[in-house]
Amino acid sequence: MLQTFAGTATATLGADVLFARIGGEEFASCMAVGDLDEAFAIADRVRRNFAAAAARFGADELLPTVSGGVTLGCDPRARVLDLLSVVDRALYRAKETGRDRVEMETPKEQAVMPSAPSIVPIIEVNRSTIGPGATKRWRAAS
Repeated sequence: MLQTFAGTATATLGADVLFARIGGEEFASCMAVGDLDEAFAIADRVRRNFAAAAARFGADELLPTVSGGVTLGCDPRARVLDLLSVVDRALYRAKETGRDRVEMETPKEQAVMPSAPSIVPIIEVNRSTIGPGATKRWRAAS
């Protein structure tokens, strides 16, 4: 499942975009975008493309989804850890409000500039809807 997600995200984002697994089922990507709406659209495209790719798993006990959070890194002094903290709040809001969705958050200490240089979306492959038999396969695969 993680390999399917990584392959789908890489194909969707393109080879020249920084994309990596940052732990467990969480991935992050940094890329240049015009605004927060564009960042949202890109993360949502990854979510939708994974849903299509994951359909091949098709069993009732295995219904993988993607939840995502996005933010903008407009301040050149912003630290990656601070951006990850902001985007993590958006990710957990996506999970709390139904999963299989993308949420946005703007860092409070910075104003969004018209030409934001980057985003840091965090995308998580959710396994909460995986049934008892599939959980063992998931753990063995990761």
